[in-house]
Amino acid sequence: MLPGGPANKLGNRYEKWWTVSQLVRMLAGDADAIRIEDPNSEKAEFVVTVGSRKELHQAKRAAPNGKWTLTALNRDRLLQKVGEQLANNSDRFVFVSGNDARDLSDLCDAAEDAKTTEEFETHFLVAKERHQSFEELLRCWGCDVSTAVERLRRIEIHTIGERDLEQTVEWGVKAHFITNPGTVLAELRRIVEDSVHHTITRQGLVEKLRRRGYQLRRLTKPERAGAAVMAATDRYLEGARRQFIQQRLVPRLETQVIVSRLDGDRTD
Repeated sequence: MLPGGPANKLGNRYEKWWTVSQLVRMLAGDADAIRIEDPNSEKAEFVVTVGSRKELHQAKRAAPNGKWTLTALNRDRLLQKVGEQLANNSDRFVFVSGNDARDLSDLCDAAEDAKTTEEFETHFLVAKERHQSFEELLRCWGCDVSTAVERLRRIEIHTIGERDLEQTVEWGVKAHFITNPGTVLAELRRIVEDSVHHTITRQGLVEKLRRRGYQLRRLTKPERAGAAVMAATDRYLEGARRQFIQQRLVPRLETQVIVSRLDGDRTD
């Protein structure tokens, strides 16, 4: 782990990439809004709104010792604050890092798989290591088993290295824009830097990019694809007809052969 400033810079870079990834997610229509450094949400880099639900996101490039144990996660009272912020609501907490948080992730998976609290206690806490982790979490949150299980079901853990994260974001940008992805990514990073404490809606983001010269690809729903193809074909033919000699189409043997073969395929 690099000491001091360099480590902080790497961590901030990783956080920014994850923030940009959520802007790309918004462009895909999978999220409605984002507020970066929401003062109402401690221990969250930003809050994403999906419908009526809020997601609190925390991104950390690396664990101090290469592994996010429950103790390491709570070193700055992160777990404690997560428990408080998930109380009495339907919010979710998303933790992402280049190092795994196996203990917490394992508890989340067990809580998700268990149909009831009783089943969780009876069948999913048999393993000594998991049982100890859960007891540590209960002490941290100061709640009963049922409440802890319910909160665990609303926690997501993602493990992704910085290079893989960058590549994933770049692929997302390529899917939404025809222009050079590097210039779009630079613009998205600037938007992140200029939007601290502000809420960005999907429509607002699309408009910001449009004003700066970045237009989204025209995406269409599958059921409308046929009409879109026909419209594009008509536009092409309209332009082609204007180039006809004396407004007439000159017959070509090769074209007639191709058309006859296509007609034959349709009758088979």
